[in-house]
Amino acid sequence: MAAGKNAEWQRAGKGNITTTLYHQKLEGFLNIVSIGGTSQFANSGDYTRKGTEVEYATPLFDDHNLWANVSYGNAKAENFPATLPYNSIRTDPDGELLNYPKLMFNVGSTFRFYDKKIFVSPAVRCVTSTKYRATPATTPELTDAVYDNVGPFTYLDLNIGYEPTPNLGMYLGFYNLTDIRADTGISIWNGTIEQSGRYVEFKVVYRF
Repeated sequence: MAAGKNAEWQRAGKGNITTTLYHQKLEGFLNIVSIGGTSQFANSGDYTRKGTEVEYATPLFDDHNLWANVSYGNAKAENFPATLPYNSIRTDPDGELLNYPKLMFNVGSTFRFYDKKIFVSPAVRCVTSTKYRATPATTPELTDAVYDNVGPFTYLDLNIGYEPTPNLGMYLGFYNLTDIRADTGISIWNGTIEQSGRYVEFKVVYRF
């Protein structure tokens, strides 16, 4: 089933506020599950996701801008196939999806120089704590497993871009500058893994 969105724009001074409401349902969602000791794609139930996002952007002098957004969402799953192993059901006993942060917040700015051909964009990303399954589930009620939380996390990013023409862009991104390596919940198997820490990405984009 396709996702539906409803956006409302409002003017706040020189800036814009965008409010988005969404509702999505995925029937017979394919996920990686463990069956017979091997990992494979299989029908893992019906997933429903709904929430809202509010974004604000405003000019900062002539060539720069400031932006921020916050999103809240809730995801649940049901109608699991009878053959699906209990430990492959990605929910807690109340049916709420595991490893799904309900609240996320981002704030940043974009500074443009040299006729707006070069930009520098620092940003802060905040993710609230998420629940994960720490030990395997062996009953359909899922209540025998142990559940825990990881987070919240705050990340600092920096993006630099050079766009000499409308068709060509070169971009350099520095993500997680503070090198956070705390454990984070995983959604394929139980438990946690260490975050990848700081990483750098470079890409060249040509628009036809």
